[in-house]
Amino acid sequence: MSKPTTAYEAIKINTSSRPKSWDGWNTLANDLQNGYIVLWQYHGVFAGIISNGTITWCKQPETEDKHIERIRAFNESKEYHFWRSSSGLVGRLRTDSNATNGDTLCADTAMLLRSVIVRQLGNSKEEEKWFITTRNYIDYNEIGQAGYVDSRFLKIEKK
Repeated sequence: MSKPTTAYEAIKINTSSRPKSWDGWNTLANDLQNGYIVLWQYHGVFAGIISNGTITWCKQPETEDKHIERIRAFNESKEYHFWRSSSGLVGRLRTDSNATNGDTLCADTAMLLRSVIVRQLGNSKEEEKWFITTRNYIDYNEIGQAGYVDSRFLKIEKK
């Protein structure tokens, strides 16, 4: 009988998460510098690429703050996550270090994308597969059960 394999490997990293207020598109892009952005609005989902502090939308969304429902802007070291609440746009910034001997348990999982995001990101051929990697942060509750306490987008890639 072969040894069962898991869908992911849990690793320990150094990470921090803190509340972040919405300071606008330019501040977001300048700080992230390079990565991806996904914007949810009531009338659609939009994807973009951040390069050298500039957002290039694959399909131009309404960029007025009143149209924003959710934003995830990310690269392999950090993610800004904003969402609309009763008090306006609120969010958090999660930053990971490159160290793999930290104190936070996490697992990276890659999910096949089959959505509007893939169509916006490129002229992909039928045989090309696009994946989004999500980092899931694990902690234990008061009775010792493990569960996800946060997650963030890490990267989008063609395989």
